[in-house]
Amino acid sequence: MCARRQIDVDLREDLHKLESKGLIKTFDDEVSCEFEAASIIARYDGKYAVYLENVRTLAGELWSVTANIATSRTNIATLLNTSINGLTAKVERGLKERRDYILRDYSWDIHIENPDLRSLPILHHYDCEPSPYITSGVIFVKEHDTGLFSASFHRMMVIDRDKLAVRIVAGRRLLREFKRAESESKDLEIAAAIGLPMPLLLASATPTMEDKVKVAGGIAGEPIEMSGVKSVNAYAPSCSQIVLEGKLMAGERAEEGPFYEILGIDVVRRQPVFKVEAISMKRNPVYQAILPGGMEHSLLMGIPVEAAVIQAVRKHANVKAVATTPAGKGWLEVAISIEKESDDQPFLVGLSAIHAHKSIKSVIIVDSDVDVTNYLEVMNAVIQRANPSEDYLIIKNVRGSSLDHSNIRRIGGKFIETPRSKVIIDATIKGDPKLFKKPIIPVGAKDEKSHSMHGKDRHT
Repeated sequence: MCARRQIDVDLREDLHKLESKGLIKTFDDEVSCEFEAASIIARYDGKYAVYLENVRTLAGELWSVTANIATSRTNIATLLNTSINGLTAKVERGLKERRDYILRDYSWDIHIENPDLRSLPILHHYDCEPSPYITSGVIFVKEHDTGLFSASFHRMMVIDRDKLAVRIVAGRRLLREFKRAESESKDLEIAAAIGLPMPLLLASATPTMEDKVKVAGGIAGEPIEMSGVKSVNAYAPSCSQIVLEGKLMAGERAEEGPFYEILGIDVVRRQPVFKVEAISMKRNPVYQAILPGGMEHSLLMGIPVEAAVIQAVRKHANVKAVATTPAGKGWLEVAISIEKESDDQPFLVGLSAIHAHKSIKSVIIVDSDVDVTNYLEVMNAVIQRANPSEDYLIIKNVRGSSLDHSNIRRIGGKFIETPRSKVIIDATIKGDPKLFKKPIIPVGAKDEKSHSMHGKDRHT
């Protein structure tokens, strides 16, 4: 088990906590991993966590499956013993106050050699998917040059009884490690964990070059325990419900996709192949799924981005708040409110935000009187306070998110990707502040009481 003091760092403890707060729905009817389970999860997307007690696998076995653990900020705050407003600070603390991990021996109850992935309840979510997908898998690898643990989410499509096509985005630390091994004609030994508690989920999604396991310990407020697996030279969190042990195969690629992502259906690419040598698991394990494109997907991506951005922009401004926006699905757009000191400050803040999270497409800088968690207020500021010819900074020919397909154009009868760009919008006040001041209705306490009494008399 993982060490336990302030927070019970374990998925089952997370489920118990959500149950005690009435934030989870449990179903005991048997459902199939082919679309039926996903349909129930989708029904409660953004509302409740879901626990399905009897999900039938393609091999005919029954498993427990959970999803929507992070489907709302309320859920996430509950699991981290904080408030909704304290979530970003919790992740930021993890980045600043990293905790050393604890290494220990093998920690799981069951070890299966030469596994068949069909025995796991890997869900088929949408009709566009050519095969079932693992969506909550976090791949752990200890980097060759630094000794730091890299941990990152990767969707994994089943392509054979013991093989997965793994989507690895350009620039990811895992891809660099794999290419280093591949340049030496070596496979990369990895462990993919399924069924993790909230601190590890958030740390794995955080854009940082720090040791992700130490960041998770900082979020949890206690060290994370890491255990070596049996079949390869790799480690996974001791509290993982399920661990896939194996190798990314040098020189081997397979088609992956299409897959429904936060911004729509992603394209087919040739991606690295994960050969699963063995599966380790707890006794009576819980399989964790994330609904592609759902609220949990967006929040797990977005909250760590907010923490990384606020840490970067604080070097350049007095920042009131940072929020990823619903339009950007927690990934492509961020709104930042500042106490502006000079008119050239907002663009500098925007540039630092892009440097902190390179997938950002749009940064909106607003004054401190704007609530960045209220997208209508943010957009009002953009319309009322930003003059496009002067206050929109377009940055051309820069790397963006592969999930953003707005750069695709039909050229010569073919669809071609053109260079991506980014925008920083200075939606702060530049003119006379009196023109933007929100007026008040000067009604005194005595008048309010009088109106209230008269109103009551008329309705009795």
